Amino acid sequence: MNPTKEEQLEKARALMNKHGLHDWRVSFADLSHVPSRNLVGASFGVSGLCNFREKHIVVDLGATKHSFLQIVKHEIGHALVGLPGHGASWLVAAKKAGCSKKHLDFYRISQ
Repeated sequence: MNPTKEEQLEKARALMNKHGLHDWRVSFADLSHVPSRNLVGASFGVSGLCNFREKHIVVDLGATKHSFLQIVKHEIGHALVGLPGHGASWLVAAKKAGCSKKHLDFYRISQ
């Protein structure tokens, strides 16, 4: 049975609490129109966002049940580092947050 959005957000909240992000929020939103940049250039659409100013992690509405927790862990990594980008300090924090080796390998290659 697929988890509901509320159940997914409860899991995300538990992960955030585990990493000391007690005063952060998490929610779903349509992120398909958010400008992004990747190895091939500029595009639109992201899976997740970390808003440092508002202490808010946002996950795209299109996230699957399988990708949801990886996206949250990825964004927790950003929240723990306090900076955007996917540098060495983010890699350490994302690994600490529980991102899988498979998820992190792409970011190691792109540095």
